[in-house]
Amino acid sequence: MGLLSRILSSDFSSDTPQGGLLSRALLYERQPLNFYEWADSYGFSKCGILSPVASSYVLTHALGVDALSVALCLSTDDFIGGIINLEKKEWQTFEGEGLQPFFQLFTDEFTMNVTSLHFLPFDCDGKTYIALVVDSDGKPSVLPEAGNDAFYLLKKVIRTPYPVFNEEAATAACEKGIEQGTGYLYLLSFKLAIDTITGMLSLSNEEIKDKSYKAIMDECFNKAQKLFQSPNSCARGENCEIKTLIYAKDEIDETLLQSHIKKEFSEIFGSFADKIVLLIAGTCPNVKGAVKFLTWG
Repeated sequence: MGLLSRILSSDFSSDTPQGGLLSRALLYERQPLNFYEWADSYGFSKCGILSPVASSYVLTHALGVDALSVALCLSTDDFIGGIINLEKKEWQTFEGEGLQPFFQLFTDEFTMNVTSLHFLPFDCDGKTYIALVVDSDGKPSVLPEAGNDAFYLLKKVIRTPYPVFNEEAATAACEKGIEQGTGYLYLLSFKLAIDTITGMLSLSNEEIKDKSYKAIMDECFNKAQKLFQSPNSCARGENCEIKTLIYAKDEIDETLLQSHIKKEFSEIFGSFADKIVLLIAGTCPNVKGAVKFLTWG
């Protein structure tokens, strides 16, 4: 099934990692471990990590959180420390009226169905971070027990760069794809969409702004990886771009492709998905050129 067919059917469930005892056990052996692998192993659909940046806490890792909420999720040390006991290294859950102080950190659309917020402070390299798990629509999360195992995995997440391009896997995918058709090269630009969102909030601190941009782009890339699966590929580019490679026997309808990409990413950007730009970069008839496109920049 080609990418366009998958987008049209919106059926990616068979390709999505599922949480379970075996997959969680493998996390202890996995080096490195990124945030999305951690979240998938527990079946979390909405979660994040708040990181200390410039006397504030910023959402630096996000899954299932819209881009505007990622940018909004900025608070002072005093605010967070006044509600969450950062010295208490165990899950702290807020429900009902206890949720109200946190709602200023997210959009109304995001908080509409939130039933619980779970916070777990943990230390890594001399700093205190906070894992966040969100329950919504009355579906409770199964939280890992707060202890050495949980903290060990979260430290691995903090120390793991994301994303890391796997040239060997990309080459194997391209070798498979070239047998199926022509490689079509695209650049997905999210810059205008993110600029518009952050411009509404007047983020003055450049370090905080950079962290918000990266968190949004990481979430976009995690989604893109599920859309552009083998033999298709994607890789992070520069300036809020994702390079994509799609193999197809017939010429791709770019108008239809852009329409469905905007539809898929509306989960992250809402109405700002209209500002996502699909740039056509050409075609490639061989594996070497395709891999070079993905590794360039």
